[in-house]
Amino acid sequence: MISFLKNYLLMLALILMAMHQSPVVSSLVLADGPVTITNKIPRPLTIYCVSSAGSDLGLQTRQFDEKFSWNVKLVAGKASDVYRCDLASGGLRGSFTLFDGKRDFAPERCGLKDFLCLWEVRSDGIYLYHSIGDRHYFDLQYYWPR
Repeated sequence: MISFLKNYLLMLALILMAMHQSPVVSSLVLADGPVTITNKIPRPLTIYCVSSAGSDLGLQTRQFDEKFSWNVKLVAGKASDVYRCDLASGGLRGSFTLFDGKRDFAPERCGLKDFLCLWEVRSDGIYLYHSIGDRHYFDLQYYWPR
């Protein structure tokens, strides 16, 4: 019985080591989807987003009701990027974390299985879309700095 247990544990250890080394497991995508910013201010909005890994999404300008999107992924074994975005429209200016994998890959935020991270930029602040059961609404997350 002890010999069987030793062999079982050795086999389990070898499988786990192989899985850890495997490129298939290290690239297993657990969730992915868009982060979308919609301008709801009746004048142009400039957007400049950069990830913690150095990915620069470039300077964007969106008119009223226009959207800017990029895709994010949650990959097994890898830290998720954080995207910080500088937003400006008229006298409104601020820097906001509009995606943080540790925070946003969650059912109460942007979801996991059906990931969708929707932001609306309004005159009074930055809103995040929530879809919880039958409830669908935008919730104020950030005020503009004064």
